[in-house]
Amino acid sequence: MSDDRAKSRRKRRQPTAESVKQAFENPDEPEEIDAPLNQSIETEQEPLHDRAFFTINNTTVEVELEDNVLTWSSLNGEIGSKEDSIRPSSSSKNRRSTKHTTHSLNLRDIYAVTPVYARWNWTTNVGENGSTVSSTPPVQNLQLRGFQLHAYEEIKKNILQEIVIMFQTSLPNQIEKWYHTLDKLVRTYYPPRNVLVLCNPYSGPRNGRYVYNAKIKPVLETAQYNVTYIEISDTCKPAQAITQHEGDFTNLYGLVIIIGGDGSVIDTLNAITRYLAKANRIQLDIDQEPPPLPFPLCIIPNGTTNIICHSIHGGIDQATPLFHLLFSK
Repeated sequence: MSDDRAKSRRKRRQPTAESVKQAFENPDEPEEIDAPLNQSIETEQEPLHDRAFFTINNTTVEVELEDNVLTWSSLNGEIGSKEDSIRPSSSSKNRRSTKHTTHSLNLRDIYAVTPVYARWNWTTNVGENGSTVSSTPPVQNLQLRGFQLHAYEEIKKNILQEIVIMFQTSLPNQIEKWYHTLDKLVRTYYPPRNVLVLCNPYSGPRNGRYVYNAKIKPVLETAQYNVTYIEISDTCKPAQAITQHEGDFTNLYGLVIIIGGDGSVIDTLNAITRYLAKANRIQLDIDQEPPPLPFPLCIIPNGTTNIICHSIHGGIDQATPLFHLLFSK
């Protein structure tokens, strides 16, 4: 009988979905939530609760972090599919009601955590000379309202694409703890690296610059990689781009990305092989194995022929090789 009474008291202490929503609406007096502390996470601030409440697309979800797995489930049955919690969201017409729908992500499947700040309304003032002056707050004064998880999913066979999941709350202390802790954990798996991008803007469809700026650069910047971008062509061969750097090329860069077709890939591989042979005093010979590459090489297919990339990834999607590189797949 005493066990039944204890269970009854524990059930009464758990907050309902309605009380959680009220806590979001009144951040000055948030309701206390009984939850164990995650002892495995070391932060300079207070220990992070391994259970908290956020909103995804205006839907309240309960979020838990345990053994480096982030799990979230809806409290009011408004999330019916994985796509409903991912931007851009699917149409509300296709949304079905399911209670306690649960989703999870391993932190090793997240390559970056980025902050979400509260929107700021610009103010305009008219100066003495009649000019209009806009005033915006410094970045350090912006209020943190949430965070975004940058991960990937396989939409078709051999095709990967990025997914972005946004968690928001009006409780500043909670969002600070969760954002900084998740960011710290993800960085232990995927720390910033130096990457050299060799792009042939004249190969194939001659849109290499667009491919880099629209598809490659945003992902590398989100991952906070240090990027060196060099264009290669008939007048600037890959060998020139590699040998123009002073010092040890293999220590300077941890990744090399090639944007181009099979010709650009072959020229770059030959240039790197000759560089490594010279640096290690190895004489290249047909009967001798070439020196192994000391860093990953990523091929973004954008040429007239892209057989090499197709043989590696089973297709010529331009985002897929980059996510294989980020997650070392």
